Amino acid sequence: MNHVHMQKKLTKLATEIHAANVKVGWWNDWPVKEARYKTAMMLVVSEIVEAMEGYRKNLQDDHLPQYRMFEVELADTLIRLLDLVGAFELKFYQVESAYADALQRMQGEAIPEQLFSIVKTACARQPFAAIQRATMATIAVADLNNVDIWTIVEAKRAYNATRLDHKAEARSKPGGKAF
Repeated sequence: MNHVHMQKKLTKLATEIHAANVKVGWWNDWPVKEARYKTAMMLVVSEIVEAMEGYRKNLQDDHLPQYRMFEVELADTLIRLLDLVGAFELKFYQVESAYADALQRMQGEAIPEQLFSIVKTACARQPFAAIQRATMATIAVADLNNVDIWTIVEAKRAYNATRLDHKAEARSKPGGKAF
């Protein structure tokens, strides 16, 4: 995929994901978006941890059983990152070089090291640049492992739209997904 096409695809997807998340109330508890940044990035890390567990245990996903858990959690990582891109109205820049850097950095690494690379990238000092670099690193991990991340992201978004635990009223209940 060329960089212009990837930039447009990522920007469009980020806008759609964030708008959908706002519509169902995921941002209601965060009237000041900047206050959510660190919590949101920890949720990104939690998706990476779940991807690691799926890989380590060679599990199928329990929500999308046609895919491995590793693949779905990688897609969840991308969804969370793109939600942040949309929330902060970030512009992707130099996606081709950011993607190439991520591929080069992780080439030859095992999956645990690749996942750790995403975590390190997400924790960089420049928060908004870190979101873009972590996004590109996530796509690179998918590509390095022959994961059709775009198809899985769409499947997971469709699935999430039907989940009762993703509705605002369910999230606010004890044991729900509220933060």
